[in-house]
Amino acid sequence: MIVKKQDVMAFMFIGFSSMYFIPVQAASPEFQDFLFVACNTAQTGSDLDKRCNVDSQNGDLSGDSEDSLNPTQSLSNMANALAQTRSRIKALQEKMKQQRDKNKTSMKQAQHSQSTMDRFQLAGISLLFGGGNSDLEHELTELERGYNTDSIKFQAGVDYRLADDWIVGSMLSFENDDTKFDADLAGRNFDPGNTEGESSADTISLNLFTTKNINESFYFDALISYSWSDYNFSRVALFQESTRTIPTLDVVTDADSSGKQLALGLGIGWDYSISGHNYQAYSRINYQKSKIDAYSETGGSGFAMQVAGKKENETLLTLGLKYSYAINTSSAVIVPQIFAEYENLLESKKQSTQSRFISDTSGAEFTVLGDEIDKQYGRAGIGLVAVLPNGWTIFASIDEEFNKNLIEQMQFNAGLRLEF
Repeated sequence: MIVKKQDVMAFMFIGFSSMYFIPVQAASPEFQDFLFVACNTAQTGSDLDKRCNVDSQNGDLSGDSEDSLNPTQSLSNMANALAQTRSRIKALQEKMKQQRDKNKTSMKQAQHSQSTMDRFQLAGISLLFGGGNSDLEHELTELERGYNTDSIKFQAGVDYRLADDWIVGSMLSFENDDTKFDADLAGRNFDPGNTEGESSADTISLNLFTTKNINESFYFDALISYSWSDYNFSRVALFQESTRTIPTLDVVTDADSSGKQLALGLGIGWDYSISGHNYQAYSRINYQKSKIDAYSETGGSGFAMQVAGKKENETLLTLGLKYSYAINTSSAVIVPQIFAEYENLLESKKQSTQSRFISDTSGAEFTVLGDEIDKQYGRAGIGLVAVLPNGWTIFASIDEEFNKNLIEQMQFNAGLRLEF
């Protein structure tokens, strides 16, 4: 945990009488300077004008309030959009790998007995159903708030086998992401409650994909995904003037926005099988372009802000190794799997947002800068595929990122495929 300066200063008040004055170090001097400018041009008679000129001296805040009112919650908007699109694409690519593994297992079984061929039919059309959960935690830092994002997604689609070694398909995905921000830390006469706000996103995406075996050892896959998102943002903060002598004022804002994401993915791989053991090495490159529209907050006791729209591009390179083993039983073929990946964000940058007070007639903007992002990190996980009679396949996987400084993320995906 990173200890902020204002927390240390606030702790020094413990055991002292209120007659002693100890100055509290500003938590966000950049935001305080921005507020001083906004107070000079605040719309006369507005709530912001009252906060500046009645409740305080020109908007002079306590150190705790500077940190609380600094709108760093907006940094998570694009970061989460990029992260959840990465998760969505990876889940789809994992399904393509599982379909290839299933086809390969079925074809090999068919070579040994006619009864196996009857059970594991290589049909033309299949229905796909899936779902998953992702949990992402962002650590508290000097520049960004701590938060947790929980995501749930459901998928339904269809694929068609053009040949035994070539599949094309489409999938519709529905996803909900809920983010909750950690509470402010308490200070002198400053009781922030249990949260700094929350946000949610409802996303619908259309995904098209293809996977083909070039020969017995090499394959490639490709996909394109387009998504539409509706966002709801809620920011919770406290206004406290610099002397800390009058009661704090709750600052609660709400806003709605929308966004779009386009993602492209290409992958190539090599696999080798012997006596039920399968070894794979693969490489993928994914590109995504995300956009979140500008939005204006409501409420906020004078501190409602207008947040500028945001566009971001990202390119991710993945190198991976995977091992699986086919276990034959009388009723199914069970294929446990384990994999590890190295990921490199070739094109990315730390997050930033621009915002302004709605009641500030000058339109002066405040820029919030986030932490440096982790560009190189790892991922590891396990999975299981069960190839059942009559064209049924069940699969599940779980994986976790590692070697990231600020973020921990775990994903679970499961689903089934039914051939006709």
